[in-house]
Amino acid sequence: MLTLNPILVVVVVFVKIIIVGILIRYKKKPKPVNVAIAILVIVVVYQLHGFITPNGYQLQIPSGDIKWMTNDLRLENTYSNISEDRLQTLERSLLCQSCRIFNQEHRKIFRYQLRQEVNSSADMLVMAKNNVHINESIQYYLAKGQKFFVVNKKLLNVLPDRSPLVGKHFKRCSVIGNSGILQDSKCGSEIDKSDYVFRCNMAPVKQFGNDAGYRMHFTTMNPSLLKNRYNTFDRQQNISDFREDTSKYKGLIWIPAFGDNYWTKTVFRAFHHHRTSNSKLVFGHPEHFKAIWRFWAKQGLQTWPSTGFYLATTALDLCDEVHLFGFWPFNKQYYPETHDVQYHYYEHLPWAKKHNMTSEFQLLWQMHMNGVLKLHIGKCQQ
Repeated sequence: MLTLNPILVVVVVFVKIIIVGILIRYKKKPKPVNVAIAILVIVVVYQLHGFITPNGYQLQIPSGDIKWMTNDLRLENTYSNISEDRLQTLERSLLCQSCRIFNQEHRKIFRYQLRQEVNSSADMLVMAKNNVHINESIQYYLAKGQKFFVVNKKLLNVLPDRSPLVGKHFKRCSVIGNSGILQDSKCGSEIDKSDYVFRCNMAPVKQFGNDAGYRMHFTTMNPSLLKNRYNTFDRQQNISDFREDTSKYKGLIWIPAFGDNYWTKTVFRAFHHHRTSNSKLVFGHPEHFKAIWRFWAKQGLQTWPSTGFYLATTALDLCDEVHLFGFWPFNKQYYPETHDVQYHYYEHLPWAKKHNMTSEFQLLWQMHMNGVLKLHIGKCQQ
């Protein structure tokens, strides 16, 4: 919550009165010097107004022990693999949802420490004209070698004037992972209670709403989908399928166009073919992803963050309460009885090991235990 400075409030009000007086007194024949003074005063008011007007969610230094989070959230070498006994212990601790409550002081500490990393603010999540510049060199963060994209007018013309999340603040958010643990969870209504919902990689919603919810505000799209699902738009049918699929989503569809230079042209083609008014295609800012990556590397995470982990971190910057559903990177559950878990709740796929999701999950578990966020892995009560 932002605290207003009463002195600044008085100053701004006083300056506004002066402006009104100048305009009234010289409204017929304003002298050049008076016009200059009025312009100067307006600029001063504008600057002061930015200091005292609440702009969404501004950063404050927390009152608690700010060393707590970095001391507590650190991976050990033994965390790379989890034994079956350890996994059962983790599951038992998470199934008791009433055992953990949100600790807002711990969340503020986490947010403060996250913001110490340059470009980690959620204001940078989406590329916009206010956070990129013409002829700026943007480095691809996953490409091999030093490869850059130079910002040109073509890119600027498709960017929003400012990031849609600048200054935003939400009470309750849900981040929906795609783990098969969501199957038959009946968590849809619990998810839909959220003020803002993040979803990963264009996961289908309508036919799975009872378990995964229906609301959506922010959905990621991996560029590989443009090839695997839409054949890089080689045929008119691919374009039609893309338009039909994206029309099923609402809010922002976020694509990391500058992760790897291999996908950039294809992502630009996707932007060109996007037609629906239900959703808006936006590009992820590579500097924000790199900032989140650096932050977690300092805590011991050795690979780049998965999309779900990246969104969970971002949500902690935007929201008072962050609820995670569909985060379970293991092929078994043990309670109430042992059973297999699919890789995705909506399709059968072999288990992939592209990211170190075991380590990510343990970091999320530690934050759950400390009240920073809440992991939901069991069935939701209706």
